[in-house]
Amino acid sequence: MSTNLALPKKRMFSNYTDIPLDKIDLDPENPRLVHIEDKLTDKEIEVYLFDEEDGRRLYKQLKQDEQIFEEIWLQKIGDRYTVKEGNRRVVASKRLLSDIESSKLKGFNADDYRTISAKIFKEDTTDKEIDMFLGTLHIAGRKDWSASNKGQHIHKMITKYTDTPETVAEQLGMTIGNVNKAFHAFKMTKTYGKRYSDTARNYVHYYSYFDEVMKSPDLREWIEDNPSNLDWLMELIHGNKFQHHREIRFLREIIVGNPNARDRALKVLGSKDGDIKTAYEDFSQDGGKKSWNTLRSALRVLETFSPQQLVMASYDHEYSDILKKLSSSIKKAQKIMADAGGVAAV
Repeated sequence: MSTNLALPKKRMFSNYTDIPLDKIDLDPENPRLVHIEDKLTDKEIEVYLFDEEDGRRLYKQLKQDEQIFEEIWLQKIGDRYTVKEGNRRVVASKRLLSDIESSKLKGFNADDYRTISAKIFKEDTTDKEIDMFLGTLHIAGRKDWSASNKGQHIHKMITKYTDTPETVAEQLGMTIGNVNKAFHAFKMTKTYGKRYSDTARNYVHYYSYFDEVMKSPDLREWIEDNPSNLDWLMELIHGNKFQHHREIRFLREIIVGNPNARDRALKVLGSKDGDIKTAYEDFSQDGGKKSWNTLRSALRVLETFSPQQLVMASYDHEYSDILKKLSSSIKKAQKIMADAGGVAAV
């Protein structure tokens, strides 16, 4: 397996250095900004991260603690620095300094907050090496990114640097299958965002829907057999036919069900007033009716077993295996129903 993504053995950072805040620019390629097509100014990035990405909470924490406990990482470009790790910390620090200087905050000395502790990537460190480092930190390391940010970063490593899923998997300590799932889930998410840019400005929030699709072999096959199914699914998501990403699991149950019940449920799903819940209810009432009746019959039979019969069955591998598999299947079914907001207990 290729090792193109292995971290360089050279020392990547300088020692800790205090850098003036007015020499620091926010990173326009921050994963949290990937859904924004327009190029933002540094001030616009600051406002977005403060208002939309938890910067306000970090500001309150900084105001309370009066210091940043974890250094940021910067890339020097000319005589300025771009944040590669710690954008929200920089935003909180800049906002605090601004509020002190404008006398909005009392009891603080502005000179104590004009610089921030940082590590600087050495000048011969490439953009790819920096992205590799961030991937190991946020995907394979302790500073866990959200699933959508992980998907975006994996997509970036494969598309921007033309690395293979195998090399990305090796670098990040992931399986090739999971790398492929994350890559394709983000690719679908990005396609969705471009297609419905009018109403899906922050389209990364829809990553979880396509992540559910890629986790299901049945849904992947459904799309591979007929790519137009993905277009239809995107249309359904855009039309609010799903209220939660976990409801994608209902779709999976429908498409593998009885053909007649499946087709009728999909028709309900695509109708003007239909949604996944009404489609699944229709499917369950008929498509699963015979199956539920079979389960009821099996339950009645099981309840007639005497203790002596069960003791004897415990010594028979075939009978014991039937009960084990039945118990496992029931637990899985209960979990799916509970995850979807139903009343089933796990």
